[in-house]
Amino acid sequence: MTAPVHEKDIAAIVVAASGDADSGPVGAVLTGPERISQRDQVAAIAAAIGRPRAVIGRGGARASASSPP
Repeated sequence: MTAPVHEKDIAAIVVAASGDADSGPVGAVLTGPERISQRDQVAAIAAAIGRPRAVIGRGGARASASSPP
């Protein structure tokens, strides 16, 4: 599950953080408004562009063995 962040929201944070050079380093954790699975993300994008897409999952030991740590 992820919580995607819209690129306009990221840009707004960068602009706000870069506005005051005297404030020192700025750190933030960016998350979107809700958690959503990658499968649901693909489905939402496919619906938005009107082009259905299949999602083929990798499960079990195979996914764990090939996923980076």
